[in-house]
Amino acid sequence: MTPPAARKVVLVVDDDTSVLHFLRKVLDANAYEVHCYGDTDSALKAVLEQPVDVLLVDKGLPGMNGFSFVEHARMKHPDVGVLLMTGLPERLPKSVHLDGYLAKPFKSPQEVATAVSGALAAMERRALQRQLGQAVAALKH
Repeated sequence: MTPPAARKVVLVVDDDTSVLHFLRKVLDANAYEVHCYGDTDSALKAVLEQPVDVLLVDKGLPGMNGFSFVEHARMKHPDVGVLLMTGLPERLPKSVHLDGYLAKPFKSPQEVATAVSGALAAMERRALQRQLGQAVAALKH
């Protein structure tokens, strides 16, 4: 009998506790392992200490903004899927690669689940591309 597959890890960072509660409920219902943080310091410590598949990060965080948080997290997890949450959708900087964004208030739980699933798929594609690139480089030597 094969062991069940490990649940994918979603790390959520938002300073609004009602948003954290909603996202935990939605993501738990979709079988993700969810870690919620109300500040970037705690969240960054967690990112450095544990595996993470998808980041769901508020753009307007106190202290370190969402873009800076993503850049720091990608140093440890270069393939991580990233969704940015914002109450003010705007033109996003090209310097930070995102797999999407969610406008607040959220339209539905399904919107969140679909976005996280898409970010997870993007993360898996990046990881496979990186592994393929490493294999090709090894064959050249």
